[in-house]
Amino acid sequence: RKTHPTFRRTTAASVREGLEYHDALLPEAAETCFAWGLHDPEEKIEGETWRNVLVFLNPTPEEQKFILPKGEWTIVVNGKQAGIEPLATAAGSVSVSGISAIVLHQ
Repeated sequence: RKTHPTFRRTTAASVREGLEYHDALLPEAAETCFAWGLHDPEEKIEGETWRNVLVFLNPTPEEQKFILPKGEWTIVVNGKQAGIEPLATAAGSVSVSGISAIVLHQ
């Protein structure tokens, strides 16, 4: 969080402008899963290099497959590791382990 200002938005307007829930990316059978994004396409957040961030949360005990928007996404948080260094890349979809989260960026 310290490295990426998109996670430290300081005004309600900035949060409303950049936060988006993505119901279309959720697994079909997982009604309790969450998918949201933080976006800065106009580069308004000074010092931010991640223009699109996705956070997928899987509170179920089973692995769930989430749909990804077009393009290649870099995974920086998974069920075992968290940080700002790339762990892997994904395109099309990504599986999230049970009772865990994943964070990706473009």
